[in-house]
Amino acid sequence: MQAHTILFASDFGAATECVGICHAVIASIAPQTRVIDLAHDLVPFDVDGAGIVLQASLSYAPESIAVFVVDPGVSTTRRGIAALTGRGDTLLSAGVPFDDIGEAVHPESLMPAWQPDVHVERERLRCEAIDVNRFGNVRLGATPPRFSTP
Repeated sequence: MQAHTILFASDFGAATECVGICHAVIASIAPQTRVIDLAHDLVPFDVDGAGIVLQASLSYAPESIAVFVVDPGVSTTRRGIAALTGRGDTLLSAGVPFDDIGEAVHPESLMPAWQPDVHVERERLRCEAIDVNRFGNVRLGATPPRFSTP
């Protein structure tokens, strides 16, 4: 199935033309594609933080291609990666044209994603505060699947 929705987030900031240029390029290549802007004020180069935003957002979106640009290795010779999720989403590292996606790699050969520290003991939950938004809301590292008890 060809995805027609792109989830887009970056550390570009709102005061630059970079987000608009990305939209223009997408529109010129695939004018029927819908782009959903999740955030463009992610902490620069914070790959783990971007992963948390992706994890928190993906289940609300239709099957999508997720493009998150926060990686300091973008535009280098480092090999990019595309991953297919169980529900059919494509997670694409920035700067990787689809025709350059090579052969499959074993998931165990990849670096594991950072996971926040969560501890459940008796009736207590201890976890990390991930961030605080501009309204003072604290995002915790504990999400229901991570702190359920057997």
